[in-house]
Amino acid sequence: MRKWLCLLVLIGLPLFAGADDTPWTEPGADGVEVHLYLFWSQTCPHCLEARPRLLDLAQRHGWVRLHDYELSGSRENVERFNELAAQVGGEARAVPTLIYCGRMEVGLDSSDAGMASFLGRLEACRTEQGAVTDPGAT
Repeated sequence: MRKWLCLLVLIGLPLFAGADDTPWTEPGADGVEVHLYLFWSQTCPHCLEARPRLLDLAQRHGWVRLHDYELSGSRENVERFNELAAQVGGEARAVPTLIYCGRMEVGLDSSDAGMASFLGRLEACRTEQGAVTDPGAT
């Protein structure tokens, strides 16, 4: 019985990472899904360049769950930005900001090489979380 309780706790940890239970990852049809939170503004030219690349990345990789928050028209989205930034030890100051796997990145290199590098960081998070949630992993 004790073994099952420990297993349930280990499986649940990645689902409820952080103080306000924001999930960074969760089991999905394609294995571990990674939650990616994008905060952007319609008045930001860098955001307008980065956002389509991120939408495309999420569409091509079904395990990336993109949460898209435009800030200029929504006080609720600004509050969410402040909450998530604080949760990972950052400050909501600039856009575009990407928050995932307990980390925060401001700006995005939307070149092909930059997007490949970013996808690699998402895949690393997915692999690490998959090892935690897979009871057969060593």
